[in-house]
Amino acid sequence: MVLSKRERNIGIISGLALGVLLINYVVIDPLMAAKDDVDRRIVEATGTLNNKKTLVRRAQEEASRWNEISRSGLLRDSSPAETQILGAVSSWAREAGMNPPPSLRTDRTDKEGKYFYKVTIHATGNGNMQQIARFLWHFETANIPVRVNELTISSRKDGQDDLQLAMTISTIYLAPENDQQNKTVAMATGVQP
Repeated sequence: MVLSKRERNIGIISGLALGVLLINYVVIDPLMAAKDDVDRRIVEATGTLNNKKTLVRRAQEEASRWNEISRSGLLRDSSPAETQILGAVSSWAREAGMNPPPSLRTDRTDKEGKYFYKVTIHATGNGNMQQIARFLWHFETANIPVRVNELTISSRKDGQDDLQLAMTISTIYLAPENDQQNKTVAMATGVQP
Protein backbone atom coordinates (compact mmCIF):
# COMPACT_ATOMS: atom_id res chain seq x y z
CA MET A 1 0.00 0.00 0.00
CA VAL A 2 1.42 3.25 -1.15
CA LEU A 3 0.36 6.42 0.64
CA SER A 4 -0.15 9.56 -1.28
CA LYS A 5 1.69 12.70 -0.26
CA ARG A 6 -1.49 14.09 1.23
CA GLU A 7 -2.15 10.97 3.33
CA ARG A 8 1.48 10.93 4.48
CA ASN A 9 1.23 14.62 5.56
CA ILE A 10 -2.03 13.92 7.41
CA GLY A 11 -0.36 10.95 9.13
CA ILE A 12 2.68 13.03 10.10
CA ILE A 13 0.52 15.88 11.42
CA SER A 14 -1.71 13.41 13.31
CA GLY A 15 1.38 11.71 14.77
CA LEU A 16 2.84 15.05 15.80
CA ALA A 17 -0.46 16.08 17.39
CA LEU A 18 -0.66 12.79 19.30
CA GLY A 19 3.01 13.17 20.30
CA VAL A 20 2.38 16.69 21.59
CA LEU A 21 -0.67 15.50 23.54
CA LEU A 22 1.33 12.58 24.95
CA ILE A 23 4.22 14.86 25.95
CA ASN A 24 1.71 17.28 27.51
CA TYR A 25 0.04 14.45 29.44
CA VAL A 26 3.27 12.71 30.54
CA VAL A 27 5.65 15.66 31.04
CA ILE A 28 4.08 19.12 31.03
CA ASP A 29 0.97 18.48 33.18
CA PRO A 30 2.96 16.79 35.99
CA LEU A 31 5.55 19.59 35.85
CA MET A 32 2.83 22.25 36.07
CA ALA A 33 1.19 20.42 39.01
CA ALA A 34 4.59 20.17 40.73
CA LYS A 35 5.20 23.89 40.09
CA ASP A 36 1.80 24.76 41.58
CA ASP A 37 2.58 22.57 44.62
CA VAL A 38 5.99 24.23 45.06
CA ASP A 39 4.39 27.69 44.74
CA ARG A 40 1.80 26.76 47.40
CA ARG A 41 4.51 25.45 49.73
CA ILE A 42 6.58 28.60 49.19
CA VAL A 43 3.60 30.76 50.16
CA GLU A 44 3.01 28.63 53.29
CA ALA A 45 6.72 28.69 54.21
CA THR A 46 6.87 32.45 53.69
CA GLY A 47 3.87 32.90 56.00
CA THR A 48 5.45 30.66 58.63
CA LEU A 49 8.76 32.50 58.29
CA ASN A 50 7.04 35.87 58.70
CA ASN A 51 5.19 34.62 61.81
CA LYS A 52 8.45 33.37 63.33
CA LYS A 53 10.24 36.62 62.48
CA THR A 54 7.43 38.50 64.22
CA LEU A 55 7.77 36.27 67.28
CA VAL A 56 11.55 36.75 67.39
CA ARG A 57 11.20 40.52 67.01
CA ARG A 58 8.54 40.63 69.73
CA ALA A 59 10.69 38.48 72.03
CA GLN A 60 13.62 40.84 71.52
CA GLU A 61 11.41 43.86 72.22
CA GLU A 62 9.94 42.28 75.35
CA ALA A 63 13.24 40.85 76.66
CA SER A 64 14.29 44.13 78.22
CA ARG A 65 10.89 44.56 79.87
CA TRP A 66 10.97 40.99 81.20
CA ASN A 67 14.49 41.57 82.56
CA GLU A 68 13.30 44.74 84.29
CA ILE A 69 10.28 42.95 85.75
CA SER A 70 12.31 39.99 86.93
CA ARG A 71 15.05 42.21 88.43
CA SER A 72 12.74 44.62 90.21
CA GLY A 73 9.57 42.70 90.84
CA LEU A 74 9.88 38.91 90.98
CA LEU A 75 10.05 38.05 94.66
CA ARG A 76 10.65 34.83 96.58
CA ASP A 77 8.01 34.91 99.31
CA SER A 78 4.27 35.50 99.53
CA SER A 79 4.33 38.29 102.11
CA PRO A 80 6.69 40.63 100.20
CA ALA A 81 4.89 39.84 96.92
CA GLU A 82 1.52 40.65 98.50
CA THR A 83 2.89 43.83 100.09
CA GLN A 84 4.45 44.86 96.79
CA ILE A 85 1.24 44.49 94.77
CA LEU A 86 -0.95 46.10 97.44
CA GLY A 87 1.43 49.06 97.68
CA ALA A 88 1.66 49.40 93.91
CA VAL A 89 -2.13 49.35 93.43
CA SER A 90 -2.60 51.96 96.18
CA SER A 91 0.12 54.13 94.65
CA TRP A 92 -1.38 53.82 91.16
CA ALA A 93 -4.81 54.81 92.50
CA ARG A 94 -3.32 57.91 94.19
CA GLU A 95 -1.46 58.86 90.99
CA ALA A 96 -4.68 58.42 88.99
CA GLY A 97 -6.52 60.72 91.41
CA MET A 98 -9.00 58.12 92.66
CA ASN A 99 -10.38 59.33 95.98
CA PRO A 100 -10.96 57.35 98.11
CA PRO A 101 -8.41 54.73 97.01
CA PRO A 102 -9.83 51.34 96.07
CA SER A 103 -10.46 48.80 98.78
CA LEU A 104 -8.16 45.80 98.43
CA ARG A 105 -8.75 42.28 99.69
CA THR A 106 -6.33 39.38 99.35
CA ASP A 107 -8.19 36.31 98.18
CA ARG A 108 -5.96 33.29 97.80
CA THR A 109 -2.56 31.92 96.88
CA ASP A 110 -2.37 29.14 94.28
CA LYS A 111 0.45 27.15 92.76
CA GLU A 112 1.05 28.43 89.22
CA GLY A 113 3.05 25.92 87.22
CA LYS A 114 6.20 24.30 88.54
CA TYR A 115 8.15 27.34 89.76
CA PHE A 116 5.65 30.01 90.80
CA TYR A 117 2.85 30.83 93.21
CA LYS A 118 0.07 33.27 92.33
CA VAL A 119 -1.48 35.73 94.81
CA THR A 120 -4.99 36.89 93.86
CA ILE A 121 -6.42 40.22 95.06
CA HIS A 122 -9.85 41.84 94.67
CA ALA A 123 -10.03 45.61 94.28
CA THR A 124 -13.10 47.86 94.21
CA GLY A 125 -13.10 51.61 93.81
CA ASN A 126 -14.81 54.64 92.33
CA GLY A 127 -13.76 57.38 89.97
CA ASN A 128 -14.46 59.13 86.73
CA MET A 129 -13.54 57.76 83.30
CA GLN A 130 -10.21 59.60 83.16
CA GLN A 131 -9.14 58.44 86.63
CA ILE A 132 -10.02 54.82 85.94
CA ALA A 133 -8.26 54.93 82.55
CA ARG A 134 -5.06 56.28 84.18
CA PHE A 135 -5.36 53.69 86.94
CA LEU A 136 -5.66 50.84 84.41
CA TRP A 137 -2.77 52.24 82.35
CA HIS A 138 -0.48 51.62 85.33
CA PHE A 139 -1.27 47.91 85.11
CA GLU A 140 -0.33 47.90 81.43
CA THR A 141 3.01 49.63 82.03
CA ALA A 142 3.91 48.04 85.38
CA ASN A 143 7.43 46.79 85.97
CA ILE A 144 6.25 44.27 88.54
CA PRO A 145 4.49 41.04 87.60
CA VAL A 146 0.77 41.86 87.63
CA ARG A 147 -2.20 40.55 85.66
CA VAL A 148 -5.79 41.78 85.47
CA ASN A 149 -7.89 38.61 85.59
CA GLU A 150 -11.38 40.16 85.75
CA LEU A 151 -12.55 43.72 85.25
CA THR A 152 -16.01 45.24 85.63
CA ILE A 153 -16.75 48.92 85.20
CA SER A 154 -20.26 50.11 85.86
CA SER A 155 -22.01 53.44 86.24
CA ARG A 156 -22.93 54.45 89.79
CA LYS A 157 -25.29 57.22 88.67
CA ASP A 158 -26.95 57.31 85.26
CA GLY A 159 -25.92 60.21 83.06
CA GLN A 160 -22.89 61.16 85.19
CA ASP A 161 -19.19 60.43 84.91
CA ASP A 162 -19.20 58.50 88.19
CA LEU A 163 -18.06 54.92 87.71
CA GLN A 164 -17.49 51.92 89.93
CA LEU A 165 -14.55 49.60 89.26
CA ALA A 166 -14.37 45.99 90.44
CA MET A 167 -11.40 43.88 89.45
CA THR A 168 -9.47 40.74 90.29
CA ILE A 169 -5.71 41.01 89.87
CA SER A 170 -2.85 38.65 90.53
CA THR A 171 0.91 38.65 90.94
CA ILE A 172 3.42 35.81 91.06
CA TYR A 173 6.43 34.94 93.20
CA LEU A 174 9.01 32.17 93.03
CA ALA A 175 8.04 28.95 94.80
CA PRO A 176 10.21 28.52 97.91
CA GLU A 177 10.02 24.72 97.90
CA ASN A 178 13.37 23.81 96.35
CA ASP A 179 16.45 26.04 96.35
CA GLN A 180 18.05 24.20 93.40
CA GLN A 181 14.93 24.73 91.27
CA ASN A 182 14.84 28.39 92.30
CA LYS A 183 18.49 28.81 91.32
CA THR A 184 17.70 27.32 87.90
CA VAL A 185 14.73 29.67 87.45
CA ALA A 186 16.77 32.62 88.77
CA MET A 187 19.50 31.94 86.23
CA ALA A 188 16.93 31.63 83.44
CA THR A 189 15.08 34.82 84.39
CA GLY A 190 18.06 36.89 85.53
CA VAL A 191 16.92 37.18 89.17
CA GLN A 192 19.74 36.93 91.69
CA PRO A 193 19.15 34.32 94.44
